[in-house]
Amino acid sequence: MRVTVTRLVAVPELDDADLRRAASRALEHGNRADLPLDVVLTDDATLAELHGRCLGDPTPTDVMSFDLGD
Repeated sequence: MRVTVTRLVAVPELDDADLRRAASRALEHGNRADLPLDVVLTDDATLAELHGRCLGDPTPTDVMSFDLGD
């Protein structure tokens, strides 16, 4: 299982190892432990732009996910 963390903003209260561990456990729980996962920490403005461009809703959101499987 490969979980990478990319920081575009500083969030000191979130440790990379803790993020990778939580994401790995979530993948295991969902029976998707064999899939790679990229976690990107960014700001509200970037999230709103991506949310609008990719999902048609130009408001900030806490989480965006994309299944690139098929």
